[in-house]
Amino acid sequence: MAGILEKLSGNVRIRNARTDLHLEFLRFRKFLDNMRAIINNIEDGKEKLQEEYIFDGHYVRSLLDGVLENAAMMAFNASVLAPPAGREIYRRLDDYRKFAREEFLKSPDVRMEKFPLSSAFRDMAPETLLLSAVLNWLTGPLDGDQPAVMDFIRYISDTVIGNCRKNDLVQKMGPSVGKVKLSDESFLRTVDINASCSASNQGVVSPGDVSCRPFGMMISGLQERNVPVESSERKSEIDRWMIFDEEEISLRLCCNNRKIHLEASLSGDVASDYIFLYSQKPFDLRHELPRGFWVEETGQGTLAWTYDVPTDNLEKKLVQLGSLLLC
Repeated sequence: MAGILEKLSGNVRIRNARTDLHLEFLRFRKFLDNMRAIINNIEDGKEKLQEEYIFDGHYVRSLLDGVLENAAMMAFNASVLAPPAGREIYRRLDDYRKFAREEFLKSPDVRMEKFPLSSAFRDMAPETLLLSAVLNWLTGPLDGDQPAVMDFIRYISDTVIGNCRKNDLVQKMGPSVGKVKLSDESFLRTVDINASCSASNQGVVSPGDVSCRPFGMMISGLQERNVPVESSERKSEIDRWMIFDEEEISLRLCCNNRKIHLEASLSGDVASDYIFLYSQKPFDLRHELPRGFWVEETGQGTLAWTYDVPTDNLEKKLVQLGSLLLC
């Protein structure tokens, strides 16, 4: 009887870990969606200034409201993904809201001492001055200790990925985690997020047996490179896993000084597909990236992103990243 109860409780733990892992998988996607929306707002505002579009103060306030709304959603998702940091995340969010309210929403007048604009903007219409000042606040850097929204994105990225629970949840799943063989001495732990507990553990499988488009692209890059077999000594220093479904992948690679987190979607819908990477110091991700990535340095590492590009462009980048990161 005791043996049966132990087996039942073990299965419950595995199912709970799988459910939590699935929620983390979806929550992180929402987190990235809101970050992407903020960046899109910034790029749209820059385009309005550079191309001399006609717009009014309502556009600027609408842009600002959109950024604050997405920042609030980012904060919510981040506090769920990294609960210990929740209080600090919301404290910073409140600071941004207060700053935006006092400087932009209450009065349309731009205080030049806080937002030093180039002489080219000083004689322009009030709404142009306001948009330029808002963009300065969004992108930074600002004088003194004034917070810029991009600082919030950098901080929150460090916090969420640095406190990633996925690794602990993969460990909790124990024997139900699958393995894919990359070489004679190299394996990648895998969790098919849509598979049942019994179906997810099929022993050691080959890369071709994994039904995930982004991973398939990365594997083709690894195979093209003809990477040498890793030694047993190096294998012991590697901790890497992949959570996936047919169109999305969450990949964690830890090897020596390389700690990399990759998220990618490859559904064929340009509006929703992307590649997101984050590397922790001392590894410098910038030297490994294909062209065409938006890159930001954070306090603890580097984040990079590419999206709104044709599917074949993303596929080529995943092939290149596979040859660089999976070896």
